Amino acid sequence: MGRSDLPQKGAVKSIVVGAGLTVFGVVGTFVGGIVAGILLVLGGDSLPTPVAGAFVLSVVEATYLVIGVAYVSRTRITVPWERPSADEIRWAAWGSLGAVAIAIVVFLGIDAAGLSLQTRLEAEAGNISVLQFLSILAAFVAVAVSEEYLFRGAIQRRLELGLGDWGGLAVASLLFGSIHVFNYNGEAVALLLAVLALSLVGAVMGYAYQRTENLAVPVIVHYSYNVTVFVLATLGFQLV
Repeated sequence: MGRSDLPQKGAVKSIVVGAGLTVFGVVGTFVGGIVAGILLVLGGDSLPTPVAGAFVLSVVEATYLVIGVAYVSRTRITVPWERPSADEIRWAAWGSLGAVAIAIVVFLGIDAAGLSLQTRLEAEAGNISVLQFLSILAAFVAVAVSEEYLFRGAIQRRLELGLGDWGGLAVASLLFGSIHVFNYNGEAVALLLAVLALSLVGAVMGYAYQRTENLAVPVIVHYSYNVTVFVLATLGFQLV
C-alpha cells in the first residue's frame, strides 16, 4: 500500500507518535545493552573482545528494528524493500556522497570555530586491531538496517501522513539527529551543530527513500556513510 492510499492523520498526533517511537527506541537501546551484557556473561569468554564489542553494538541497535517492526505490524503502513535497480543504485551513490559531504562541511565549521567536540568514534578508531575494524564494519549492517527501518520506514512514513512529505521528512530527520547527541561530548553549540549535521544526513536518507520507495536505498546510504566516516577516523580524519 503506497503513501497516497493511507488515511491522513492529524499533524499533532503524528508528531507525538514519531517522538514517542523515538523515545521508545532510545530506551530500547539501554535494554538491549543489558540483554547483550547478560548474554556475554552467560557465554563466558567464547568471543574475542573486539567481536564481543561488535555483538553488543548489534544487539543494542537491533532494538530499533524490533520497535519499528512492532509498530508497522500494528498499522497499515508498509515498508517496501527490494533489490535496488540501476537507477536506485545511483540514488544510493549520490546520497552517500552527499551525506559524507555534509559531515565534512559541518566538522570543518566546528573545527574552524575552535569549538570542542569529541565523539565515541574517536576512541574506537584509535589503535584499532584488524579484527576490531572488521567486526565494527559488520556491526554497521545492523546499525543501518535497524535505524533506517525505524526512522525512515516507520517514523517518517507515519509523520508524512499528518505533515505531508516535506514536513514528515523534516521532523523524522530531526528526531534521527537527536538520538545521536549521546555520541558526543563537548560544548553546547558544538553538540547542537553535530545534531544538525546528523539531521541533515538523515534528510538525505529520507529523501532517497521518498524518491525510490525502497528502504534498501537509504540503508545503503547509511551503511556507506558509517563506513566512510569510520575509515576516515582510523586514518586520523575525525568527522561527525
